[in-house]
Amino acid sequence: MRILAEAEQMRDVDGYLNGLSERYILGYAPEQIVTHMKCLAEARTSGIAVACTEQSDLNASEVVICTQDRHGLFAEIAGVFSSQLINVRNAALFTRDDGWVVDSFLVEQAAQVRPLTGNEVEAFKRILVRVILEREDIRSLVDKSRRRLFALTRSSAMVRTSVTFDNDSSPRDTVIDIVAGDRTGLLYDIAYTLSEMGIDFRAAHIVTDVGRARDAFYVRMNGSKLEEERLKEWISRRLCEAIAGAAIPATPKGDSQ
Repeated sequence: MRILAEAEQMRDVDGYLNGLSERYILGYAPEQIVTHMKCLAEARTSGIAVACTEQSDLNASEVVICTQDRHGLFAEIAGVFSSQLINVRNAALFTRDDGWVVDSFLVEQAAQVRPLTGNEVEAFKRILVRVILEREDIRSLVDKSRRRLFALTRSSAMVRTSVTFDNDSSPRDTVIDIVAGDRTGLLYDIAYTLSEMGIDFRAAHIVTDVGRARDAFYVRMNGSKLEEERLKEWISRRLCEAIAGAAIPATPKGDSQ
């Protein structure tokens, strides 16, 4: 890996990896890590950077986003994807020790179910900069996307919403498993609702199949798992309301994902 990094003129590979978890190191090939390092280096100069690589074997694109962490960041990113009618198939969220995030998303163009084109990536970048750096309200952009021609306003399948909590699968995180009918803006609504309640995201796994979304979010609150039953009941109720299409207020501002 060091040879590969040197070939790419990236001298700080050890420092880069030391700021990330073992889960990150085991989850990516050396070529991907080099791409992520370049993306982070660009973000340190510009405030945010995006790298997109086509994954032809998966008929999708990997979109890597590097920027400084703050509370509600994942919800804002999810909102930008929704505003451009881009489906998120999987998400891996990593926050470095120095407060910079290296977030990786496997995505597809929603209407034609294919990798993103260069023009679509550039349009996504422009909106992302407006939302993350210029603090444009993402809610209005998501609302507009719900009214676009190919927007999915309701699930094409009858799906009963379920929200369950798993405190056994991860030593440090609570896993919130959600099954719901898929629609445009669903991931944003879920991410915003959890962020509003002070919950931070560590990772997310999103699967969409024939109108059904099956999402797993690895989360913490104040650095700890979600243990109290009353807290879990409150979160479940709020999530069900958001999934059903209840009004979602503006994205909160704060300090971490």
